[in-house]
Amino acid sequence: MKLAPIDTALANQLRAEAHGMSKAYLDALLLLCPPDSVVGVYVKGSAYRPWDSVIDYVPELSDVDIHVRLAPAASAQLRTLPSALDLAEAALSIFRDAFPQAMHTPRPQLFFLDDLEKKPGYLASPRECVHTLFGPEYKCATRRDYADCRSADADRFAADARFISTDLPGKVIDRPGRLIWHAISTITWRVAPAGPRLLTQLGSDTYDAWVLNRSGIVDALLRHGCSAVAEAYADFYLAGWDGFRSRFEDATAGRRAVLAADRLYAEGAAIRVRGVERMEG
Repeated sequence: MKLAPIDTALANQLRAEAHGMSKAYLDALLLLCPPDSVVGVYVKGSAYRPWDSVIDYVPELSDVDIHVRLAPAASAQLRTLPSALDLAEAALSIFRDAFPQAMHTPRPQLFFLDDLEKKPGYLASPRECVHTLFGPEYKCATRRDYADCRSADADRFAADARFISTDLPGKVIDRPGRLIWHAISTITWRVAPAGPRLLTQLGSDTYDAWVLNRSGIVDALLRHGCSAVAEAYADFYLAGWDGFRSRFEDATAGRRAVLAADRLYAEGAAIRVRGVERMEG
């Protein structure tokens, strides 16, 4: 399959706005948190990877991942509902002042690094996938750190597959028309990592699989002979573009996105089983 390239001028504007949202969150953190309590802010995700085709970033569907390290007191403060709302409102106001004619409102996703690092099996991001926005350089994972992630990838793929097959129907059954896009927001972070997780089961180098952009993931799946999985992966993001063009009013595009995610996990299940068998053998 051949994916269309993204227009250069469009890409430049979307990337500037995505980075602008990250910068707006940094400015809001520095404004609202006690002095010297913001230790580090790091940004990652599709907004900071190369864009070789239209699927590599879908405005308002792709997340702008912001990972924040704070002093304990500031972290506790932002976990209160009023402070969380204040931060979100301040960041949006800063973004709108910087981009009064924005083509899109990037969708931020903020994580506290202290929380992430406590999770079992947590892996830091590879150097190619992260940008230090504030504070000391991000402590990146090495190729060796990713050497043993195949088993965890298989387990996470299986867990997300169960969500798609058993929980997602209940999310869409009462979201008719344009409301289906509300349900899609619960699966974007499950679709994106499905690609590299399947590649590690196919025998790709684990580190290399996780640094690929979406275009690279599709190409790698095709090289492995997994055309149905590659097409489903790409179709989810192509449907997302149709959703964005309609201001997420196009219910038909939303249905295509949901069904593409379902195909991705249904077709990928056999790959996951083969990968588990290879590891056990």
